[in-house]
Amino acid sequence: DLAEELQKQADSSISTSLDPLLAQLAHFSSASDLRDRITSLFKILDEEDTGAVSFEQMRTSLRKLPYEPKIYFTQDDFDLITGDGALATNGWLSVEQFEQIVRAQLKSYVQRSLTKAMVLQELDA
Repeated sequence: DLAEELQKQADSSISTSLDPLLAQLAHFSSASDLRDRITSLFKILDEEDTGAVSFEQMRTSLRKLPYEPKIYFTQDDFDLITGDGALATNGWLSVEQFEQIVRAQLKSYVQRSLTKAMVLQELDA
């Protein structure tokens, strides 16, 4: 029946390892606030202050962040968000590339969240 189908959709909502981080970033107040948040995150990930981050830096730094659940970022995650490396330069992301990727991931997260909320609303109706 329709209610069961809607419940299945809500339960199977796709999530990514970055969702805890994206949930926090989604609370920005303006375009400049979002840019500042993304830049601050980039600086945290760029522990060596090189102006670029690699998969390995992202993997280790994201795991250290105080999110529940912990962020376990994999090579598959990196490949997915960078289009199999097409958005990276020799496996490295500049702050501009990182911002472009985070914005795309945030958009996807918000769309998934909205879809789930709409499905759950239908279940309550």
